[in-house]
Amino acid sequence: MNGEDVIAEGAARILLSWRGQSVFYNPVGSFTRTLGVLVLAAEAELKGRSLAIADVMCASGVRGIRYFLESGAVDSVHFNDVSAGAAKVCRKNVEINQMENFSEISQERANAFLGRFYSDGTRYDMVDIDPYGSFARYIDNAVAAVKSGGVLAATATDLAPLCRRGRRSAFRKYGSYSLDVDFCHELAARILVKSVVEACGRKDLVATPLLTVYSDHYVRTYARIVKGRERFPHRRIHFLHVCPRCRNIWTLGVNETPPGSTSCTCSSPSLVAGPLWIGLLHSDEFLEKMKGQLGLLEVSSLRRVSRYMSCFTAENHLPPYFFDVHKTADRLDRVTPSIDSVINSLRSKGFDASRTHFNPTGVKTSAPYEEFAETLRTPNPSQIA
Repeated sequence: MNGEDVIAEGAARILLSWRGQSVFYNPVGSFTRTLGVLVLAAEAELKGRSLAIADVMCASGVRGIRYFLESGAVDSVHFNDVSAGAAKVCRKNVEINQMENFSEISQERANAFLGRFYSDGTRYDMVDIDPYGSFARYIDNAVAAVKSGGVLAATATDLAPLCRRGRRSAFRKYGSYSLDVDFCHELAARILVKSVVEACGRKDLVATPLLTVYSDHYVRTYARIVKGRERFPHRRIHFLHVCPRCRNIWTLGVNETPPGSTSCTCSSPSLVAGPLWIGLLHSDEFLEKMKGQLGLLEVSSLRRVSRYMSCFTAENHLPPYFFDVHKTADRLDRVTPSIDSVINSLRSKGFDASRTHFNPTGVKTSAPYEEFAETLRTPNPSQIA
């Protein structure tokens, strides 16, 4: 094994091939793995004990290895992958990182792996599943493999149907329609959360999002899973309506269908997305616990993670959509103002407003679209970007 064969990510040192077998590795995913370290550290602090986790599609094993080495919160990791080559490479990486006594490695299809632990009652404090493409086919078994009070970490990388193309595909996989709008990535995240919530409902479980993230090529949610059917959050699953003419946005619960509900006040028929989750995407308490764990991170990761954490907190109680300053200015044929000046102007008018992690040029606000647009039509000289 030559030195150049080893890749370093965080505290982990991993091989991507071993004895003729190779595995997929996405370096861009390092950011989501770093956030996962904070999630686990925060969860262990809340639980007051170390955690047992499952890395359901482990490939090289880098995710579970980093969780173990960096969080200080994990006492065992069960690695799984359907690929015999991945299982072999993962086993070598476990050895390199001296985790042999704290891990188990299996080679099963994801649903068989998850179903086995549901059937025999052996569940995990956190089940982490990061598939290529849609998470939909694994949802039901994944939520059932989590201990009551534990956490499901679920990723969807099929952003084409969830965002801009393939409304039929999104409905087929997730039971929701997407829309090609400026805030499509937030819609994708809210459709993913809704799918987890619905899957829990089918098992007499309740899911509460702890953290929901869009970054790079994926959306990902961490959700607390508990037993119970009476607390199912019916009122937080809505359809979202967008007027293509005046760009008003509103939501209606799945059982709210008053006459004219699909038309805007301007009488134009609306475009509809959903059903989707309109509740909080993050837990305020959990975010504070995560912030308390930032000292675990390497300096190279700290700046980006801290920026995201600030956005998570600021955006959490604002409406389930945002406006894009740059695209709106283009539509209005106006010079683009700075993001911060738009936020300050909206706040001066009495509206809530903040940046959002979903888009660096996006603004979440309680202001209706017309008020937002007026802010861009009549900027102060200091507003110009």
